[in-house]
Amino acid sequence: MQKREIDAEIERLRVEIARFLHHLPEPPKPYQITVAEKDVQPLREKVQRFLNKGEKHNAEKSQKDLNNLQANIEEWKRQINVEHYDTGEIFDWTVEYAEVFADGGFDVVMANPPYIRQELLGRDYKENKLKPNFGEVYSGTADIYVYFFARANAMLKTNGVGCFISSNKWLRAGYGEKLRQHLLDAHKFHLVVDFGELPVFNAATFPAIFLWEKDERKETPTTWAVVKDLQACYADGVREHIARLSETLPPSQFGIGKSRLASIHTTNLRETMERSGVRLKEYVNGEIYYGIKTGLNGAFIINCETRDRLIAEDERSAEIIKPILAGNDVRKYETHFRESFLIFTRQGIKISSYPAIESYLSKFRLDLTPKNSGIDERGRKPGLYKWFEIQDTIAYYEKFKIPKIVWGEISQSPRFSLDNSKYFLANTGYILPLEDFFCWQF
Repeated sequence: MQKREIDAEIERLRVEIARFLHHLPEPPKPYQITVAEKDVQPLREKVQRFLNKGEKHNAEKSQKDLNNLQANIEEWKRQINVEHYDTGEIFDWTVEYAEVFADGGFDVVMANPPYIRQELLGRDYKENKLKPNFGEVYSGTADIYVYFFARANAMLKTNGVGCFISSNKWLRAGYGEKLRQHLLDAHKFHLVVDFGELPVFNAATFPAIFLWEKDERKETPTTWAVVKDLQACYADGVREHIARLSETLPPSQFGIGKSRLASIHTTNLRETMERSGVRLKEYVNGEIYYGIKTGLNGAFIINCETRDRLIAEDERSAEIIKPILAGNDVRKYETHFRESFLIFTRQGIKISSYPAIESYLSKFRLDLTPKNSGIDERGRKPGLYKWFEIQDTIAYYEKFKIPKIVWGEISQSPRFSLDNSKYFLANTGYILPLEDFFCWQF
């Protein structure tokens, strides 16, 4: 038997082993292509034999099978984006490591997954690739590293160990809730070392170290450390520094609605508050709103000079130009208005009634037009809104006009202020509109 034939037989056996172990719902695309291409010539010969016998119906049926087979081959090649398929450059780990899965999976998986913002992934890729394969952790706003955690855990054998250096954002962000439930709550999560905004790498990645074991959490505690001084950490030695400042968190802190990664003192304080009072969300009937999401602040948020010019060109422009605060303009007990204004062309507006505004926004039209799909290079996110309209509906826009508590999305300390000036808030801020003196004091 020739070496090429031996290699082909080994590949076939690997695939069958992997499929038998249910790690492959279907054969990998490279293998499918190899098998299918071997069937092309026999089908061609079959068509010719039927033609020679005058069996037109059978010939047409076999020709249809041949056409479908060739179409499948082309589609499989397109899916795996193979330009040099015959060069042997394809590496299918589910096949190459079939014997590992025969033993239950990997003992250890270590990674520093890429940090790619979800906006760059494209809607089609997220909906058609990520969602079907990672439903247990999928979120339309999740960055790609979330799926690396899920894949790593799936590759581990029972009691296998995963160790990642990755972003800490999934620990708190809304898109990380499914992953928190799937991994942090459910498994033996031994260690979380959070470096926050410290420059561990030359990028704003909010790095953290994660160490977990693929097994039910049960009574397993989690060691949690927040490193605040990188130089002290290096001087002490990473292991020693973490051991000195870490805290052991009980498993009772983990679960839906639980404090999870918080000191025991903070957790006890939170539980006392929850037992003795009403949650703010319940007190205000859920009326907490985020700021205006325009989709392109560079077009819709203008300075005082541009505002004055637009009003001079058409006095009706003043009707839809609103003073606006960014999240960083909100400080403790005060707001800093920096003479920024919002062109509030909410959905349904008749833009022809505001010619100066229409003319100004038209300069940004290519970037304002909704994309047909997530892979388009220019434009705002796909949607039914028109090019000159604010991206989101903002059905609650009247709430900006009444007294309200405002705060920024991110701050190092509490920054809440009472606003009586009818400011709008940008997408980096939040509002709590409530004419309630008690709530203001709270």
